[in-house]
Amino acid sequence: VDLQQRLPFDDGSFDVVLMTEVLEHLDSHFHVVAEVARVVRPGGCFVFSTPNLQRLHSRLQFFLTGKHNPGAPTEGTRFALEGDGTAGRYQERYWHDRMFETVETLRGIAKEAGMTMAQLAVAWQFTRPAITSPIIGASKPEQLADAVAALATPLDTDLTQRLDILTREYRFGDSAR
Repeated sequence: VDLQQRLPFDDGSFDVVLMTEVLEHLDSHFHVVAEVARVVRPGGCFVFSTPNLQRLHSRLQFFLTGKHNPGAPTEGTRFALEGDGTAGRYQERYWHDRMFETVETLRGIAKEAGMTMAQLAVAWQFTRPAITSPIIGASKPEQLADAVAALATPLDTDLTQRLDILTREYRFGDSAR
């Protein structure tokens, strides 16, 4: 099946569509997600996993942790790997002043809102109509606490619009630039 074309299934054909490590291989995931929405029955489920480094969350997560700062990459991270060219590819794709500037602006917005960066990121995900259940990859109790706190702090329309405008170029990948 060519995932960049109309899927050869009738509307509402499936209860569940599962994609494991597929979306990151596509030039544009928007068409595929729209097609999945078409072929999943109302109330059905789309389950996917992806290490997709092209999208907002992955692009910014490296920076939102505070682990990465302008200048030399942090040792022990994918930005500093040596030997197979991985670090160079990651730096070329993501290590840009604009990325760091965006994170600093997000840090200011989070502070204004009285939230941590993680709380702001999770709360913003709850404003996305297509996201019904953000998957929180907490590896420490304090990370889970931030996610739970985000539930108690819904974002108002003005703040959501500010975030939407600030992050547009990252949410729509390279095509928005």
